[in-house]
Amino acid sequence: MRKSACLLFVAVLLAASVTLAASRVTNVEMNFENGNTAARVDIDGTVRFTHQTEVARDGRPFRVIVDI
Repeated sequence: MRKSACLLFVAVLLAASVTLAASRVTNVEMNFENGNTAARVDIDGTVRFTHQTEVARDGRPFRVIVDI
């Protein structure tokens, strides 16, 4: 489940880079350390973003949603 959520996150970020003419996602990294997940997104150009979280429910994990 964690792997599929990570792949979905990366796919959304890459799709966002295609739609923004002035900005480009150049790198996405995810690391799992000591039970925590850290994501890093490198972007060239001007960036605007929003984020939100969803609590775990119905067997799904906590989620962080980033809209670039």
